[in-house]
Amino acid sequence: MAPRSQPDAHTCDLAARILAGGKARMTPHDMASYTDPDSLADALIEAGCKEVERADVAAHGRLARGSAGSEAQSVMERVAAGQQPEPRVAQLVRQRVHAEWMTEDPRLDRLADQVIELGLGGAEQAAAAAAVDPEAAAKQALDGARRQLAAAEGNHIAPGGDAAEVDAAFDTFDPPIRRHALADIVLAKLSQLGGQHKLGAAGLPAAGAGLATEL
Repeated sequence: MAPRSQPDAHTCDLAARILAGGKARMTPHDMASYTDPDSLADALIEAGCKEVERADVAAHGRLARGSAGSEAQSVMERVAAGQQPEPRVAQLVRQRVHAEWMTEDPRLDRLADQVIELGLGGAEQAAAAAAVDPEAAAKQALDGARRQLAAAEGNHIAPGGDAAEVDAAFDTFDPPIRRHALADIVLAKLSQLGGQHKLGAAGLPAAGAGLATEL
């Protein structure tokens, strides 16, 4: 599913534009009607490519050769034709849709709690770090957790294990189009903890303040 080598910035940017365009053209109800991530990815790729094309024509009056719109048109045609392997841009969009789909996975949710505990030393320290910069805190948590999990495995990360999943989440944190589902969950939890910490520091009641003690 994931591209084997790291894509360049242009490819990541086009994939992000296509995904954002697809989400802009589809309603939440439309997206919720899909029962598997690949079907949703197909729909988002088609809608997103059309949106990038439309924006290009609106901005420049035509679809110029080599433009983002013409690239998106080519991606859409190749995906619709079932060409394998898929264009790298389409692979990135599909990978990201799968990641977003998996953010409801209870196993990953539990692993995210473990990452925060191992990587940041618990909820109190995590909340303080996340209040300053949740993305930096998430990367710190993933980095610390992957090192500890790898050490527990004799500094050898076995494929398919928790350490491998945490390692993948750290390696794909940036840019967001490549982000692993586990990284999304860790970031969401830390953003919530950071927000609660800021409210507490301001003397305001923090909504859902019990979460910090549950991690």
